[in-house]
Amino acid sequence: MFIEEITALVKKETNYEALFRTLCYTRFQLKRLQKTCHLGNEMGEKCVGTAVCH
Repeated sequence: MFIEEITALVKKETNYEALFRTLCYTRFQLKRLQKTCHLGNEMGEKCVGTAVCH
């Protein structure tokens, strides 16, 4: 699952600058996905929103 991959990356990455850039990029992509994806149900919106928050 996506969130577990992000958590694993945070735990193993030692270069904090690279980690920061990766997380910012990931957040940007998730927000873009949330805006472009017209989810018809509330559950889908919560899933994308939860991933953005983490």
